Formats: sequence, structure tokens, C-alpha cells
Amino acid sequence: MTTHRPNAIALFKSKRRWCHHVIAKLSLTQDLTVVYALPIIKESGFSGLVIYLNQAIEAGQVDRVFLFLDFFYGLDREFVRCINSRVHKILVTFDDITLHDFNLQTSLACDLVLTADPISVLKYQEAGLDAGLLMLESSGKRYCEQKEAVKTTEVLFFGNDQLADRAQYLDFLERHGIAVRRIGGADRYIDSDELVQEICRAKLIVNFSKSDVLDGQSHFRDGLPFLLQLKGRIIEAGLCGVLCISEDAPALRLLFSEDELPVFRSYEECLKLIREFLYDDEKRSRTAAALREKCLQKFEDEALMENVELLLSQRVRREKEEGDRLVNKVPLRYRKRVVRARIQVMWGSPREMLSELGNILRESSGLSTSQRILLGVDTICWIAYRSLRRFA
Repeated sequence: MTTHRPNAIALFKSKRRWCHHVIAKLSLTQDLTVVYALPIIKESGFSGLVIYLNQAIEAGQVDRVFLFLDFFYGLDREFVRCINSRVHKILVTFDDITLHDFNLQTSLACDLVLTADPISVLKYQEAGLDAGLLMLESSGKRYCEQKEAVKTTEVLFFGNDQLADRAQYLDFLERHGIAVRRIGGADRYIDSDELVQEICRAKLIVNFSKSDVLDGQSHFRDGLPFLLQLKGRIIEAGLCGVLCISEDAPALRLLFSEDELPVFRSYEECLKLIREFLYDDEKRSRTAAALREKCLQKFEDEALMENVELLLSQRVRREKEEGDRLVNKVPLRYRKRVVRARIQVMWGSPREMLSELGNILRESSGLSTSQRILLGVDTICWIAYRSLRRFA
């Protein structure tokens, strides 16, 4: 007896290096069609994207749509609401720690939110929304032990060492005799196959939790120099069977014990942990095995997707009246961000820019007449200012 596999659409802004991780993950439990939004929008506008999706939903008997909308502000709550109401609409966010205020508004038109941040899961649930955990790099087939690998690296850090105070930490360790291998970074992309080999050749991975402002989004957290965020390095190291120590972060204690993931809060604590585990092979092996077991059981792709399917099967749709009530209450700042994002996509085509402004104003049923006028005037002034800057 064959089990019916749902049909799904994964909507991305455009092709990104990380898309293959998500496509492989989602394909474990459903037949997936991938749609890249930007080329369609360039060709036929935002309304054309809605038409394209709804036609694809009907033609492919699609059951669910996964929406990857991080930093793509033009695809908003009204856009999601216009997608065929027959399907489950699932917002997926990997940068919710930065984007939560905006994403929360968009999520009100969705049936489920999936996020890589366990604290964000609780925030959505606190708002009465269904939410679950979904990591990005978490394939046990890709990230796996290489028992034959020779441990040629004592301490490995991979990623951008110029964020927050990472460089200061690494410089401190090196001044105290720790051989740290640094790989990757903003301009030094490493493909996952090479990364797995690097991880498996290391005795220990060091992870830092501080997150800098992403994509110039300082207005979302004015006055905060950083946030402490769960990073994917922990899962990648764990699946490869390699010990990871991490800078402490609140999210870590929701997922791991000290026996699985030792944490530090200062340069000195980091140095002490590294020395302790480098000189004690048995303890290092035991802790690495505990982390691997936790990652395989809870955070590997198959386990994550099993939980997603459970959440969808338990999903109780909101009553139509509640959905309409929620959609109508849209903050002005949210609309302002959406209309600017849409106009930026259409920049260079005055007709399309004005069309998008008109569409947003017509869609803004939750705004008063004075707020609509304010939004229109503010947008026109912003267009004029941005145009002057381009020619300055």
C-alpha cells in the first residue's frame, strides 16, 4: 500500500547557495516544485506572481506552500492572503531573531511558522500561532562522521571571523598557544563537502553566538550592539561526531545540556574549556558522542520533517472571521516597509512603481483615510529623495 505524498511549492526570492539544503529537506516528505519569485515579478509584477502561484496550485493539486521571505519585504501579509486558501501556507524564517517584528505581521496570514530559533518558536506560540523548529544545515547524509579522518586540526572555526568580537576571541586563543584554523568567511565560501572534511579533521569546533546586524537592519534593534543567536555550526559539528564548545546563548539551554554542549562566557572560560578537552581524549569523545546523539534524534532533517508533518496534521485552521479580522489590522510601519520594498524591485519603471503604490494603498483596508494619505505622501517623498541621491 503506497502512502500519498503531498504536493508542495517552495517559494524563494531567487537562487541562493543555501537553497539546496532546504530543497533536499522538504523533499523527504513531499513532492516539491521550486519557484523563484524575482524573475516572475520582473516580468509580470507582484500581482503576476500571485496569479502564477494560484495557477500552479490548481494545475499541480498542491497541498501546501512554503514561503521563504526573509528580507524580501515586498511579499507581505496581503500577498500571502491572496494565495489560494485551500492550501496550507507555511512561513519559513532563518533570520527571525532580526526580523521577528516584521515576520509576525506576515505570519498572521499563515497556517504555520517554521524557524531556526527556538526562542522565536515560543514567541509565535505566545502570540497564539502554530510554530515549530526547522534548521538549515542539518542533513545527516551530508553531515556525517568520517571515522577514518585523521585529526590534523586542534581547533577549527568556520565562518566570518570579522563579526562581533570573534576575531578578538580567536586572537586571544592564539596568543595563549592554541592552534586555531580559520576557514570560510564573507568572501571565502566553502562548499558543504569540503566543510565536512574540515570538520571531521578537527578535534574541536569553537562556536560564537553573537550576531551582528544583518543586511543593514539596525532599525529593528536600535541601541543593541548584538544579539545572542543559535548558530548552525553546532548542528553541523554534532552530526559529524565532533565536539563543539560554544559561547553561551539563551537558546542553547532550550536544546542542549552541558554534557552535550559545553559553553563559555569569556575569553578565559573559552581557553580553559579548549585546554580541558584537548588534553582529555576520553572526555572529548564522550561529549562529542552525546552531542551527535542529540542532533541525530532531534535536529537532523528526518526528525525535523517528521515534526513538521505532525504539526501540519494537527493544524486547526482559524475561523474565516478571525482570519479577516487579523488581516485588516495592519500597522502603518509594516505597510511603509512593504511599499518601499516593492518599489525598489520595480525601480526604473515609473509606471510599475506607481502601480505598486496604488495596489498597496487599495490593499490597506486596515488603515484610516488619513493614514493612507500619509503613506502615499511619505512614499512619494521617499522616491524623490532616493532619486536625488542617485544623481548626487
